Amino acid sequence: MDLDILNHIGTVLGIVVGVSALVLGAVNFLRDKAKVVVGVVWDLSVTDGYEKLLRYRLPMFTEEQLSRILDQKNANPSKYYAVVTIHNTGRRPVFVSHACFKLPKGSRPSRFLFKDAIAGRTLKEGDPPMTIVMEQVGMEKYSRDWRDVIAEVTDSTGRVWRSQRTKKKHKPSWAKACQKS
Repeated sequence: MDLDILNHIGTVLGIVVGVSALVLGAVNFLRDKAKVVVGVVWDLSVTDGYEKLLRYRLPMFTEEQLSRILDQKNANPSKYYAVVTIHNTGRRPVFVSHACFKLPKGSRPSRFLFKDAIAGRTLKEGDPPMTIVMEQVGMEKYSRDWRDVIAEVTDSTGRVWRSQRTKKKHKPSWAKACQKS
């Protein structure tokens, strides 16, 4: 009788340890995957308090990135800029091969490629985000379907990561002329 109880205890213990190992393995696998988050902020302009505004509104920028944005050649207070941020929130390093704006369906060209992002960059776990600053010139022709203009990033494996659509309350200045939301 005692051996029978020991046998049942050993069986239950084996089942618990086996299921725990399976669950931990699955969680580890899902945690260790690459994950890229892409974001777009529209209508940034250069002002006297621009640096303070960036530090307050977008605290994820490093000193190097802030100086790059602030030292944009031909930075003009009357122009508006879009800032695309690319974060690696996963555990695996990701090589960003290129980034672009994906334009509304039926547009020609279908994408605007960012010149600064053609060379690509490796984003490791914990690295500061990759930032791309682009002047918002020529975007008015897409004002009818402005919410369909999203940032798109392709990594070295061919996987495409996209930003979320801009919320209606954050309508960019180049889309204000159009009444459709």
